[in-house]
Amino acid sequence: MPALETYGAQPPIELLRQWMDHHGWYDRKQIGTFKKLVDINFVCAMGPPGGGRNAITPRLTRHFNYLSFTEMEDSSKKKIFSTILGSWMAGCLAVEHLNEPLVDATIRVYSTVTSQLLPTPAKSHYTFNLRDLSKVFQGMLMAEPAKIMDKLLLLRLWYHETCRVFRDRLVNEEDRTWFDDLMKTMMLEWETTFDEVVPFQPLLYGDFMMPGADVKLYELIESKETLIQVIEEYMEEYNQINTTKMKLVLFMDAMEHICRITRILRQALGNALLLGVGGSGRQSLTKLASHIPDLQLSGIKNGLDQRMWLQLQLPPKCSLSEKAEDLTRGADYECFQIELSKNYGMPEWREDIKKIMLKAGLHTLPITFLFTDTQIKSESFLEDINNLLNSGDIPNLYAPDEQDQIMTAMKPIVQDQGLQPTKANLMAAYTGRVRSNIHTVLCMSPIGEVFRARLRQFPSLVNCCTIDWFNQWPAEALQSVASSFFQDIPDPEATPEVIEGMIQMCVEIHQSVAQKCKVYLAELGRHNYVTPKSYLELLSIFTTLIGKKKQELKVAKTRMKSGLDKLLRTAEDVAKMQEELELARPLLAEAAKDTLVTMEQIEVDTAVAEETRNAVQAEEVKAKVKAQTAQAIADDAQKDLAEALPALDAALASLRNLNKNDVTEASQSTQLFITGSPNSED
Repeated sequence: MPALETYGAQPPIELLRQWMDHHGWYDRKQIGTFKKLVDINFVCAMGPPGGGRNAITPRLTRHFNYLSFTEMEDSSKKKIFSTILGSWMAGCLAVEHLNEPLVDATIRVYSTVTSQLLPTPAKSHYTFNLRDLSKVFQGMLMAEPAKIMDKLLLLRLWYHETCRVFRDRLVNEEDRTWFDDLMKTMMLEWETTFDEVVPFQPLLYGDFMMPGADVKLYELIESKETLIQVIEEYMEEYNQINTTKMKLVLFMDAMEHICRITRILRQALGNALLLGVGGSGRQSLTKLASHIPDLQLSGIKNGLDQRMWLQLQLPPKCSLSEKAEDLTRGADYECFQIELSKNYGMPEWREDIKKIMLKAGLHTLPITFLFTDTQIKSESFLEDINNLLNSGDIPNLYAPDEQDQIMTAMKPIVQDQGLQPTKANLMAAYTGRVRSNIHTVLCMSPIGEVFRARLRQFPSLVNCCTIDWFNQWPAEALQSVASSFFQDIPDPEATPEVIEGMIQMCVEIHQSVAQKCKVYLAELGRHNYVTPKSYLELLSIFTTLIGKKKQELKVAKTRMKSGLDKLLRTAEDVAKMQEELELARPLLAEAAKDTLVTMEQIEVDTAVAEETRNAVQAEEVKAKVKAQTAQAIADDAQKDLAEALPALDAALASLRNLNKNDVTEASQSTQLFITGSPNSED
């Protein structure tokens, strides 16, 4: 029911109560207008408060008449499931008489589990109901009854299906041991031992061991080597047709989960809730299981048992022939997963959900809807998934034109069923197709309060899903993964003994840290989780580091080798030069003598040159004195010249100004001067 608000009220409940008290609601567009609704009857269904269900206010419940449904009596359960199992056992006369005892044993197991394995904060998914009881028989109906030849084969199949429904959701070894002891006790009532029924562990069933076979038989898988080979072939096919390659290490624990997921996908209305920490391989194994082809329900068209099962599981207006046709069609399941982005919100989410629902409902395409808790950007996502699991429909999802498209496509199908093509019948047919073709696989981490709160708020996550708990990887898985990592190390020194020692060391590191985490929790009350992802990071860091160190050593080795080669070449060159030096030693001695003679001659020549230099320097001094004297004379002459030049310039100017008369006068004056004046004393 809706969560309580701050003051304890539930708004949706209060809206319903408003109609109960006043027969209408206010119009939100026309403020103040009160609209009354008449001729409406409410039929409500709910579980008792508790277990995550909120109490309903008495102001609402006082308007209702109560009709309580008590839990079904064991006799009624026995009648229903004996009828279903009896029709299936009609094909195996050797064990037909074991019908009622087997149903009684299953009901006792269910009653014991529900009374002993109670939900706790750490085991909030320990909630069992009749759906879980029915899933045991649903799993048995997948086997071919003609192949059940004796009691041991029947009990083996029954044990396997009981484990898949109840044991797979148990969280620790203590609970699993308790369940195994319960099953051993049940085996004693059949006058047989547990070891006879379960000759080896793990006990696995599947219908994919013969690829390409016309008839898919859901039978015991006896050979581990054959199982590995078949799954590796499927993985190789997956890698050939998908751009994102899948490289899985197929240890036994991983193959167990693949068998469990394929079993869920091949069932009518099969949905899975995979619980485990990050790195467990939930998404990869789901994608591989969805790729395994020809998933189908064997004999569903002709078997009365399967017809009864479909009547119990599907909406009453859905066609059995239509559902049988859909479920027997062998095909690869399209594995759809949303792609988160920064701007991904409710519009994009609704569009993605609408797309896969239209594919499943209109085109009858089988789809595996893979959804993880890391993709929950809004709790509204889980509300839509809860509706999809519970009813196959999401309110207010389709536009009017899309609704018309659905009505048009479903009309001939409904008419073939002999029903009136009313809107209710058309939508029921479409919803039935959606539920049959969409197999939801939810991958969640069971750590923290958020997970428990989600299970309380959205109960269909548990009620409508088969739970598969991913435990810690066993030592065999750790060794297989480490071996896969270390086989890629190109090291000639890595002998098988060294590799085995490295593998054991990695396993010991991981398991010892896991043990210390338990001690840490016991002493300090704080959790520290060591997940398979941590182990993969350890191996990745080790391989990366050893590759880096080997590269560094390779570079250092190359440099050292290059240096040594150069030293050797240098030593050879030095030896060769020494030989040449020995050969050239006489020549060098003679050249040294010549050099000495030359040096002596140079010394003599140097002395002569020194004397010449001194003489030159003396002459240079004399020349400088004479140059200075000449310079003084030149300066004096230049001074006189400078004094005479103005007079010369004046004379020249006067000369230019003379005319003829001046010349004549000057001539006369000159002549007079020469001859002398008559008045002169001379």
